[in-house]
Amino acid sequence: MTEAIDWFIRHGYRPYRVSEHQLKWRRLSYYPTSGTVRPDDAPSLRTKGLEALERAMCDLLGETSLPVGMEPVPASDAR
Repeated sequence: MTEAIDWFIRHGYRPYRVSEHQLKWRRLSYYPTSGTVRPDDAPSLRTKGLEALERAMCDLLGETSLPVGMEPVPASDAR
């Protein structure tokens, strides 16, 4: 979990921790123990790990790589 949170922070993003097993960013859930990436209302991605998470984030953002910089955390996501 710590490695995944550090990964998000290094890339300039702030996930929120849903449980001791799940991180959430926008419409993506990431489960660090298994490496599972699951978009909301969709099956889990076949590939796993932080590379799969990065690809899913890029797809969601419409980017080829993650942009640099901290994004604001919407009030609705703050916990």
